[in-house]
Amino acid sequence: MTQKDNPLFQDSTISTGTNIRTQFELGKVFLYEGESVCLLLKDGKEQRVLGMRCIDAKTGTYTCSHWLKHRQEITYQFAIKNKEGVVFQSPIQKGLAMYTLLEVWEPCLDEDQVVMADLCETLIEDVQEEVEASGEPEDVIGNLIDKWGL
Repeated sequence: MTQKDNPLFQDSTISTGTNIRTQFELGKVFLYEGESVCLLLKDGKEQRVLGMRCIDAKTGTYTCSHWLKHRQEITYQFAIKNKEGVVFQSPIQKGLAMYTLLEVWEPCLDEDQVVMADLCETLIEDVQEEVEASGEPEDVIGNLIDKWGL
């Protein structure tokens, strides 16, 4: 997974530390029945698990968003979970909070990278219930309104 940060397109009207809504999008995820996708996010000392919703079933694109401080260092990992627990997880990523972080699903093959998923196992169960209650797939127009603050 890669993160692109072009300094020519930085928003100069927002200073570092201002709260922004960061949109996480993960593409090319194709799930079996009973599986769901979660984002494991660590910003500072806080860890949280966010359920991701399908916005495009054909391309396997899932999304979620969270308020973060602009350009704050974050650590995140994606996980696929079923009833038994975490099935797959992505490598642990480090980056800076910005408006949109786009990633392509890539399962982790390194045993040392599974730490975040293990730490958040109990929280993932609560997120699964929230995602199921909200319904899938999400309205694409509604997602764009949330994403761009319209």
